[in-house]
Amino acid sequence: MKKRILGFLMLITLLFSLSSCNIFTKEYDDSNATVVKVSTSLSKAVDKVYDSCVGIYCTDSSMSTASIGSGVIFKEDNGTYYVITNYHVVESYVGSDSAKFYVYVGNTSTRYRASLTAALNSQKDLAVLTINPGRTLKTVSISKDYHPIVSVGENVFAIGCPISLDYFNSVCSGVVSKTEYTATNNNGDLKVIQNTCPINPGNSGGGLFNMAGELIGLNFKKTTYVMEGSSKTLVDGLNYAISLNEVITHLIKYNLI
Repeated sequence: MKKRILGFLMLITLLFSLSSCNIFTKEYDDSNATVVKVSTSLSKAVDKVYDSCVGIYCTDSSMSTASIGSGVIFKEDNGTYYVITNYHVVESYVGSDSAKFYVYVGNTSTRYRASLTAALNSQKDLAVLTINPGRTLKTVSISKDYHPIVSVGENVFAIGCPISLDYFNSVCSGVVSKTEYTATNNNGDLKVIQNTCPINPGNSGGGLFNMAGELIGLNFKKTTYVMEGSSKTLVDGLNYAISLNEVITHLIKYNLI
């Protein structure tokens, strides 16, 4: 009986040993396999709006000073394209006959001379420029009836040029912290969306988007510190985008939508 049990155990051991050998292994031939690019919902949303996001460069005739910001192309009319950005991006050059404005599209090698329109509002920190590129550009959708719902905790992303044009159309992501926050800007109240996207100087005027690739606001500032007596306490994650409802009201006022 013991010999039978021992023989049975040896047989089981042999089978397990053979199962690890090629005789029981079918090799997979992947020579004809198709490589598929895996896209996340974020990358799909970015692809949808990326080419509508631009860099903005303002300078004087001597090129001794410059301001860098971001913007979004939102309208086309007979070959003229309209770009929305922050007023403070262009502020230093408003009213100057020698000022030059450029909009970078697609990359830092392609730029177009831009013109300021009358749609300037320092309190709402909004400005509109126009370009005539002589070719078709992509635009984001903004209309009088376009009011996307924004929710606390919703994933969002920003596209812009932080620090310099070397970081043209950089993408960062975060969540909505508050759907409506009242900020004071140039003695005026401004409705903003508080979010955690890590924006920096140069991101000003760039778009804040939801995961459907819909524009929901324009990034315009961040809180970097608070004062406690005579000392500063550094803070992070407090970033603000002008609500799209404010943007729409501004564009309606100037008959741009």
